[in-house]
Amino acid sequence: MDKHIGCINSLAVIQYVEEREPGKLSELFKDLGPEMAGVSDPKAFLFDPNNWISSSLMIQLYKRARRISGDEDAAYEIGFNSVLNQRLGYIQRIIIYAFGNPAKGIKHTQRVNDHFNRTKRIELLSSSRNNAVIRLIWAKDIPLSRDCCLVNKGVYQAIPTIWGLPPARLEETKCF
Repeated sequence: MDKHIGCINSLAVIQYVEEREPGKLSELFKDLGPEMAGVSDPKAFLFDPNNWISSSLMIQLYKRARRISGDEDAAYEIGFNSVLNQRLGYIQRIIIYAFGNPAKGIKHTQRVNDHFNRTKRIELLSSSRNNAVIRLIWAKDIPLSRDCCLVNKGVYQAIPTIWGLPPARLEETKCF
């Protein structure tokens, strides 16, 4: 099975469930299918940002987080809080912060994304001092769900908070 998503993403899901429903955390790891069948400690594997998993497994984790939390927008919260609570990977924050400001940071999101996710290509259509228009071009051969859009929406809205700015205003015209 192809591995499209770095476990920095599953780590954010685990932390989300641990915060909201710690007593239900084990539900996240039950019967994860053939991809995790030979893994003795799924939590440890999915908690390690050096590991990679399939998009199908990530979709399953988002779905379970949504069910466990009772929040239909759980994936959005996972994405937003991963940045806001500094759970975005340490290296990601350094890379983005090194660009100096949101405008420069957004120009380099594809480079950053490639280190942690292979589900999409990010195209910067236009940018100005206070505005950017980006397009996420999802890989056609990779399973997707609404949660994939929600988590990205959360991350992109939270990026300005890295510089102490308020969250971005984001308008989504189409999911995938």
